[in-house]
Order: sequence, then structure tokens, then C-alpha cells
Amino acid sequence: MSSSCCANIARSRMRLYNALGLLLAISILSYVSIIYHIQWHYSVLFSSAMEEDNYPHVVGTRSINHSWRSSPVSDVLDVHTTAFDTKDEVDEAICRNDRWCSHSPISGQENELCVPMRKWQTSSHPTGNIIHEIDMIPRPSDNSIEFLGSGSERIAWKVGGIVLKTMMSNINYDNRTAEVLRYDSMVMEQRTASPHIINIYGMTAASQLLELAPGGEITRDIVRKLSPKKKLEYAIDIAQAVADLHGSDNTLVHGDMWIGQLLFSADGKLKLCDFNQGFFQRWNKVQNISCPMRGENYLHKLPKVMKKPLEQISDMPMSEKIDIHGIGVMLHFLLTTCKLYECDHVHVVGQDKLTLDKIIELKHADSPPALPLEIANSTIPEIASIRLAMNLALRRDPEKRPSAQSIVNILKET
Repeated sequence: MSSSCCANIARSRMRLYNALGLLLAISILSYVSIIYHIQWHYSVLFSSAMEEDNYPHVVGTRSINHSWRSSPVSDVLDVHTTAFDTKDEVDEAICRNDRWCSHSPISGQENELCVPMRKWQTSSHPTGNIIHEIDMIPRPSDNSIEFLGSGSERIAWKVGGIVLKTMMSNINYDNRTAEVLRYDSMVMEQRTASPHIINIYGMTAASQLLELAPGGEITRDIVRKLSPKKKLEYAIDIAQAVADLHGSDNTLVHGDMWIGQLLFSADGKLKLCDFNQGFFQRWNKVQNISCPMRGENYLHKLPKVMKKPLEQISDMPMSEKIDIHGIGVMLHFLLTTCKLYECDHVHVVGQDKLTLDKIIELKHADSPPALPLEIANSTIPEIASIRLAMNLALRRDPEKRPSAQSIVNILKET
């Protein structure tokens, strides 16, 4: 073969190699560009990263707005949404917010002195690296990511065998949001030993890694098929979950107890979840009692009025006993498959359903919700036990409601 022919072949190979190299470089750049835009899109969608220059300083999941240092404490301090640098700051904090502290006067002071009952109530333990290592690039071929549902502020995704909760892109991340998410995470961390509360595996200021509950929610169709024995088993699960949450010192409160907050775990047990409407109980150092919290005025919202106790919907002092009322709401569902008072319309002459005014009237009258006759008159031990526990939990006066552990003991006596 002539030298000119070999030279032509070499030049052809060189051009081919150059073309392949250029094609490879273009492919790599395109891939990097696509990945960058996907990651940028998800970072905006999940709002899981916060730029230090654009947000208040963050310690863990606690958002600390230091602007209050230049103003009178009484004007800007909110012990629920403000985290503190030192214990002295906590001790000196006088609660000025109707929603989070009582207004009972002490020695001429306008408000009680409320401080955290436990040191961990002002802490958090973020594990951001774990969450940021999760591969969130959708791959339809392996169904690695599945949308599970969304609430008012967050989206739940199934990623492999766990759940990733992320912030919606339209939510304004402020002090309140930071404190709500911190509370939600700390509850699950503090109660991780309980088999009746959803486990947490990781957290950032806006995202969480949680245990997957593959059985989903407890629905009407499921309840209708339950035997009395199985209903009692689930009733004990519910009451025990709340007892575990409250603990021996009642430092934690759920605040939004209804049947939708229960999920079936892989072993078929009911587990309690979603603690973002709750609060930490605080302590009055002067009187040595827990500080009652203030409810919100929900009297114009029918769904909330139906499931919440009177003190929680009408700006009255409230405690962990609002969760006891929630146990009653759940037990009522196990017995009837109805929401609280939903079955009552059959007892109201000339009405197809209860009005908001009628529900408020029933709550003020301390009237137990109506039950179908076969439930109200049942002598089946399991049904009678659930009915008794329900009536005790739904008492109007929170001081007359038993503790969650007492309800567990009542149910286990059957």
C-alpha cells in the first residue's frame, strides 16, 4: 500500500475521531444542561434550599429573626415561633400571643411567664446531607418516584421504600413555617420508640424523610368490614398512639386529631402522623403549672367545628385534652363510619343535615353524638367498651376527659 493511501486513511480516521469527540462533547454538555435544569426545577419546586442572604438566620430547622432585639420584647416576641440563643432569653420571654399562651393575670402582670418544659423543645437535629443525596430525577422506566398526595403546604413522594415530604413552591417560608416544620419533626424524633407513631429518618428546614405506611388510610369501606374484635384492636392502637405522644409529662400535643391522621404500617398497625398543627406544652414558673394555650376561632368553618372540641374552636384555653377529644372522634368513626355529628341529622326533624348552629348548640349542651340504634343498644363487649371510651373522651369539660393511657386501660379491660 502506498504511503499516500496510508496518509489518507490516517486523515480519515482523524476526522472520524474528531467528529466522534465533538459529538461526545455535545452530548455531555447537553446532558449536564438537562440535569442542571431538572435540579434547578426541583430545588424551586421543593424549596428545600435556603440562601443565607435572603432568609433569616437558621439554626437547624429553627428560624431566628434577630430583629426583635432592637424592639421591646413585649412588642415582637412570640415564644412559639421564636427560637432563643440562651436559656436566659427563654426565661425572660413573656408570651404576648393569644394563640400560644394564656392571658390569666398573675400579680398584676398581664400574662403568665411561659417557658419550655424540656430543653429539647427548642432544639432540632437536621440531617440535610441525607435528603440532598436522594436522586429525584424521574425515571418512568423504573417508577422510582411516586406522588402520594399533598396537604396545605407540603407534597408527599414515595422514593423507593420511604416517603419524602417537600415544601410546595408557592409557600412563603417564614418564621411560622420554620417552627411548624421543626415541631413536626421533633415530635417524631422524640417519640421514635413508639410503634404507634410514624418514624422520621431525616430532616431539613423544609423537607423530611419518613417511614412509608403502605396500607394507607383507614376508610369507611375498611371499617364496615371489621369485626368487633378488630375494631377494639384498632381502638387500642389509636388511644395508645396518643398516650405515647403525650408521654408521662404531656409535653407534646397533636392538635388535629381525626381519622385521616392514621395510617396502616407494613405490619397492619395503625400509626399516628402529621403533627404540624400541634404545640409544645409550656410551663408557668410562677404557679408551677402547665400554661394553657389559646385556640383559634373556627366557628365559621363547619368541617373543623365538627371534629374539634369546643375550647379549640372558640378561643378558649386548651391543653393536651384536645387530643383526648380527638380519640373520641376516631372511636366514633370506628363505631359508625360517620364523622362526628354526621349521623345526627336523622334525629333533627325537618332537616336533611345538621347546620353549623345546631352543631355548636350540641357542643355547648355537652350532648354526645347520636349513634345508630344497633350501636347504641349493643351488648357486644367490644362495642360497649369502645362506646364507653368514646363518651368519656368527648366530654365537653376537658378536665373531665380521662388521659389517653386511662382510655387504653379501659379498652384493654374488655
